[in-house]
Amino acid sequence: MVRIRKTNWLTCGVFYNSAGRGYLLNETQLNQPFVLRIQIPDPPSFEDPWRNYPGGDPFPFKAPSTDDEKRNFRFVTPTAIGRFFGSDNATPYNQQWNFSLQHEVLPGTVVTAAYAGSKGTRLMINYEVNQAAYLPGNGPDGRPLSTTGNIDSRRPYRDFQSINAAETVGNSTYHSLQLSVNRRFSRGLYFMANYTFAKALDFQSLDRNAGTPQDARNFRLERRLADFDRRHVFVTSFLAEIPSPWKGGPAAWLTRGWQTNGIFNYTSGSPMNVTPGTGRALQGGGDQRVDVVGDFRLPAGRSFDEQRTAYFNKAAFAQAPVGRFGNFARNGLVGPGRYNLDFSLFKSTKVTERFTVQFRWEMFNAFNHANLGNPVTNFMSSVFGQINTVTGPRVMQMGLKLVY
Repeated sequence: MVRIRKTNWLTCGVFYNSAGRGYLLNETQLNQPFVLRIQIPDPPSFEDPWRNYPGGDPFPFKAPSTDDEKRNFRFVTPTAIGRFFGSDNATPYNQQWNFSLQHEVLPGTVVTAAYAGSKGTRLMINYEVNQAAYLPGNGPDGRPLSTTGNIDSRRPYRDFQSINAAETVGNSTYHSLQLSVNRRFSRGLYFMANYTFAKALDFQSLDRNAGTPQDARNFRLERRLADFDRRHVFVTSFLAEIPSPWKGGPAAWLTRGWQTNGIFNYTSGSPMNVTPGTGRALQGGGDQRVDVVGDFRLPAGRSFDEQRTAYFNKAAFAQAPVGRFGNFARNGLVGPGRYNLDFSLFKSTKVTERFTVQFRWEMFNAFNHANLGNPVTNFMSSVFGQINTVTGPRVMQMGLKLVY
């Protein structure tokens, strides 16, 4: 009769980020009056980039050092603000909870089923505060009212160029089902297997300038899969001693002492954006995306070469009209998953009471499987939708080790 032991666990906690993002505070010294940073979206030429800039060439710039210089300092406008902190920023916090059931189904073998979740609140988000207004049509002179060269003149705060805000207005959620089987080493066998089915949502996965919401006036398309979301993750490892049917003699010498182990893992693909490759909105916002006009998914089960040539339906995407941001949601495309097996075979042979010789044969990517990289998602690229990177081939190594 097998005795089955059960264990239930329920834990939860709240964690505060009271320290904030200290490295972001250091970015304030990259603004005036310490440092002069000027952005020119569409300079007339490299030879004369300051031709249309108010006041001409502001360099060389000398930062004020004395008290009088600091009192009398006049900012060079329009100026960019690398980081702006909201006055009503609050302390970010994360709520975490999990519930698990454990059963010892066999002696030394434990099965665990768990649910784990978390919610981030008041997370820091970076976005463009001084986003320009798009003016359709042409002026009296027949020229477009909105171009890459006059973005600064169409911003609500005319004395400033880009103003990047860092404010605690974001949130996130994570939910996961976690299953595992763990057998302790017994009778020459050990194995462990873990499977996670999860989903992570947020507005922005990293508190940095890159990856900012494309439209500061509409965060609706930003709450999507987190950059680190992996829907399925499976990992298993094993170690097994291979028994010998012979008790003695040359056959036993050859067949005793063998051991094998390995690690296999599978991970779903990572979320991606499809970018226009050129500025379309002309509003000086964040990272832009394209329009989706059809079903971009292609049938499953296609061959390796077919996936490399066209991972998704390219005809399902189009450039957004000039003056408008694309309607494709953030991280709306998921790249290919990948799997790998690392396998090894060992034989330990006792030569004397003191000396043991160990033979090792190890294989990395034992299946010699080429995992596909992510496809090219730049709409303007000549290889848009194609995959041009794969993981490396199988690598084997053998060796002898003397243990004494």
